[in-house]
Amino acid sequence: MVSIVFIMGCWGCQNQKGLPMEALGSELSPSMMPPVPAWEQASFEFISAEVEGDSLRVVVQYGGGCGDHQFSLVESGPAMKSLPPKQPIALVHETTGDPCRALIEETRMLDLSSFRRSPHGTTVILLESLILPYSYD
Repeated sequence: MVSIVFIMGCWGCQNQKGLPMEALGSELSPSMMPPVPAWEQASFEFISAEVEGDSLRVVVQYGGGCGDHQFSLVESGPAMKSLPPKQPIALVHETTGDPCRALIEETRMLDLSSFRRSPHGTTVILLESLILPYSYD
């Protein structure tokens, strides 16, 4: 009889593996939370770019197909003091990890408004070997 109580007691205390995190309640310790994947830079091929309003339309190719990918624009040097000013930028590709090997080609629209360098309404964007006039109000 004692062994039956002991077995029932152990069975009632088993871990709740397989349940969704919401079912376990909000009293989870940080060690029980699933890890948040880190974004890391990844390779890609730059195909083309053109300015459309306050956006840069870029066509890129990269390997993957089953993970998250994001592209962003960053300054790759200080704005040049010319008329109009010239701002060198770089396109950055980041992923949380993508083990798939499909060749993805896609068009992305990226915001240029943070690269406005002139009160006169024009900044020249320098991206790789491209010279792209960016006009704004």
